Amino acid sequence: MCGIIGMVAEQEFTLKEAFGRLKKLEYRGYDSFGYFDGNLLIKKVGAIQIPDIDKKTKIAILHTRWSTHGGVTEANAHPHVTENKEVAVVHNGIIDNYIELKAELEKKGHIFTSQTDSEVLAHYIEEQLKTKKMQEIMVDFFNDIKGQFALLVIIKGDQNLYAFKRDSPLCLGLAKNHMILASDVYAFADTTQKAIFFDDDECAIISGNEYRIFNKKLQPIKKEIVEFEFASNEGEKKEYPHYMIKEIMEQPERAQILLNSAATAQKEKFFKAAKMIKAAGRVLLVGIGTSYHAAKFGEKVFTRLGIDAMAQNAADISPVYYSDDALVIPISQSGETMDVIKELKVLKERYPEMKIVSILNVPYSTLQRMSDMVLECLAGPEICVASTKAFTNQCLSLLLIARELGLEGKLESIPPAFNKTLSLNQKPIEKLTEQIKTKQSMFVLGNLLYEPIALEVALKIKEIAYIHAEGLQSRSLKHGPLALITDGVPVINFLYNNEEFTISNMKEVESRGAFTIITSNKEPLFKAKASFIIPVENEYIFALCSNLIGQILTYEMAKSLNLPIDKPRNLAKSVTVV
Repeated sequence: MCGIIGMVAEQEFTLKEAFGRLKKLEYRGYDSFGYFDGNLLIKKVGAIQIPDIDKKTKIAILHTRWSTHGGVTEANAHPHVTENKEVAVVHNGIIDNYIELKAELEKKGHIFTSQTDSEVLAHYIEEQLKTKKMQEIMVDFFNDIKGQFALLVIIKGDQNLYAFKRDSPLCLGLAKNHMILASDVYAFADTTQKAIFFDDDECAIISGNEYRIFNKKLQPIKKEIVEFEFASNEGEKKEYPHYMIKEIMEQPERAQILLNSAATAQKEKFFKAAKMIKAAGRVLLVGIGTSYHAAKFGEKVFTRLGIDAMAQNAADISPVYYSDDALVIPISQSGETMDVIKELKVLKERYPEMKIVSILNVPYSTLQRMSDMVLECLAGPEICVASTKAFTNQCLSLLLIARELGLEGKLESIPPAFNKTLSLNQKPIEKLTEQIKTKQSMFVLGNLLYEPIALEVALKIKEIAYIHAEGLQSRSLKHGPLALITDGVPVINFLYNNEEFTISNMKEVESRGAFTIITSNKEPLFKAKASFIIPVENEYIFALCSNLIGQILTYEMAKSLNLPIDKPRNLAKSVTVV
């Protein structure tokens, strides 16, 4: 969840350059931030502010925090530095046995100044240095420390950076005359597109012109240097006030990019994925949060084609459904979602013949390395914490697989349908925003194919507009939730081809005083308080366009309420801890 950076160079770099790189990782956490270069320590609460300090150094570690252990305070901000600045660390992950380690270290006289689990690591290394060299400590570290970590260490008087990796992501950018360790390539893609990606239980000693990488027994290992592609301007807001609206408006273009890829570079992959589905005993689509909703969408699509498919929430995996002849399709924006990775490791150990075909947005990730094949959804960088375009392209990827399995319909009409949806409905959405933005609770209903869309729209309203919104399968309404429908409560539903059940569903909530809102692909027979027309004749495309309406509505409500749209409270983009 946190973002970490370590820089070491032959020639001095500026403090402002280091902070500029940290700023690129702020989507990973923005509770607090910090910097240490062996002498100067900076720790602040809140979003990253680049200090107006004219300072240069050859080594530094930096951190932007998403809080897990301890409140949002300067004391709990990283880097954690021991007394006399002997050892300094930045850490992303969770240390499971920190309570026991802390108790032992306190008995030996170590004084802790924070509530975090991470500070234990600095004191652990400092204590070990009393009797051992750093290379010996690196071996002990993997035996003594339990949990997840990407850890960077500075030792007083030592011009090397030390790195440790287990479960949490870590990569090394190989730039001219300097090295940059980071949570992901965004931190250094502007200066080099050559990187090394660490695997679990690996460590490294890095200087300004050399890197040495080892396994947990400190045996040297040779790592592949990956040359990656990255358009640095894709992460810019350009003329938009927020990343969220920029990323929403990019969806027609990003959908077209994926469609083009499915017809050319990834054509064989989509064909092979369909072939693997046909050969599998069962298809399990795995995700969490927004990606779970994409998995649910895939389940609806595949089962209509007669495929034995099931969506599984990575937070609640049921191993009984898996087997050696199962095909697992993990779905993740970052490819570093720890809930998914952790469960897949267990399942793969239990069923070694089980195949994995991942749908990912960020390349060179842990999930990619675990997979037999990867389908790139090509949504481009997402900076806003809430996912929009990645969800859309995840769903489109599933539709492209389904087309290989016999799904009918012209998916190439999706980009123009998106453009038309956006142009037709912007003004009506702005009008609706003023009517419902102060509501305390909302409901989003979806029947059959539209249930995952209802879940996703409700999630966006919760995380960005801070309004309690519940996504429900429409048919479950009468089995309890209807008791919460009172006068003025907004209820959103999706009406395709004036389907009778959905009309009945909305009349039911209307009779209880609900403020009714619908999307419809033709003149609706039900007259809602607010309605949005999506003129398409394909229900799958209608579903994705309806989600687009939900995204814009959420954005407009949050903007009208002056909320921090791109960085909602308590959340972070890449969930790399469980």
